[in-house]
Amino acid sequence: TMQQGWQPLETAGLQPRAHYRHAAAIVGAHMYVFGGRTHGGRLPEGVRVLSLLTCEWTAPEVEGALLPRSAHTMDSWRHMVVLFGGHRKREYLNDVALLDTHNLCWVMPADGDEGAQLNRSQGDGVPAARAYHSATLIDNTLYVFGGEGARGLLAPDVHALDLLTLKWRRDQCSGSVPPPVR
Repeated sequence: TMQQGWQPLETAGLQPRAHYRHAAAIVGAHMYVFGGRTHGGRLPEGVRVLSLLTCEWTAPEVEGALLPRSAHTMDSWRHMVVLFGGHRKREYLNDVALLDTHNLCWVMPADGDEGAQLNRSQGDGVPAARAYHSATLIDNTLYVFGGEGARGLLAPDVHALDLLTLKWRRDQCSGSVPPPVR
């Protein structure tokens, strides 16, 4: 009979220090963990990977630099991890980065506007910088909802990023909008 409930997982390898406000995403049989804060308030650097088959942690060298952060989101898309936003020291972020898990490198996508970084795009669809938001990926679209920005809680808006065209849009939703909560 299978027991219900949580059970500790015995792991080996280069285990990460205890931290919080990090994000994780699963691609294949691996869980990728990035960011967060240690109990001393530091922003840990680097990516940690847990093999879900062997229960072994590794700290692979990942090409490219991505600013350490906390309170961001990560979602799986194909063989990539899509990272959005977060908080770094006193700065809220609205950048997008892709972790290519085949080549172990960070990719900062351009939006087709003469190589401009995606987070520098203009228009109504680009979400304000935010942390403590939620995000999910459906098909080829990343949906971002709510969160907190430099001026406090953000409106409960929904932004969508088409990962094939790298274009943001702001979706108009119907029904009762949930109130911002703290």
